[in-house]
Amino acid sequence: MMRFEHASIERDGTHIITDYSMYVSAGELVVLVGANGSGKTTLARTLAGHPGYKVSRGSFLFNQENIIDMSPLDRARRGIFVSLQSAPALEGLAVRFFLYRIYQQRARLKKEEQVSALDFTRMILEPLAVQIGLSTAALEVPFDKLSGGEFKRVELLSYMILQPECAWFDELDSGLDAAGRAVFVSLMSQKRTQYPRRMHVVVTHDLVCAQALGPDRVYILDHGRIVQTGGRETLALYQARFTAEGVK
Repeated sequence: MMRFEHASIERDGTHIITDYSMYVSAGELVVLVGANGSGKTTLARTLAGHPGYKVSRGSFLFNQENIIDMSPLDRARRGIFVSLQSAPALEGLAVRFFLYRIYQQRARLKKEEQVSALDFTRMILEPLAVQIGLSTAALEVPFDKLSGGEFKRVELLSYMILQPECAWFDELDSGLDAAGRAVFVSLMSQKRTQYPRRMHVVVTHDLVCAQALGPDRVYILDHGRIVQTGGRETLALYQARFTAEGVK
């Protein structure tokens, strides 16, 4: 289980999240929605262990272990994956080389036999890229040259290669076209069936996508607080509440 318990999060001395509690149990897919500036990305960065964000109160548990003081690397080793909203400034680093390195790290951690870089590209990476609609040519592109949609698909590739126990997608669908969002929804359904104890959190503004994901639970975040929790019907309530304010 992944759980925030009455957590308050601050950056540079300013509180962004106040008394925040949520949980994701094994096998669950949870959707988190909220207006821009409500604190969704703060939660993602806190989960990843970004040093600029501090949990000033409460606890943050992963499989019954408080990970507040744990490094980003140690969190990743325990099976936590957080997708980014925009590509990091990794000039000259081709996607293929990056993905091979994270494959090596995962294989080493799981004590699995590794394949060569050439076999990894041919046997693992290229078939996965085709599955999610990413051209094999994009695998040779440096991160700083990727388009928004290409980067989002690379994040999906990272997720598929790492096979994390808990995956948090921070508005991954926002950079995808309709076909890409359909691929994302299909992939989530596939992985939930294939690995029934994995945890998934999807942060999104797209309520159609959120409904299609079939979440077990929905959290509505507003000004750093959870204002409503419920099932899929909560998405309709969110839309009714915020549409008048111009928020999808």
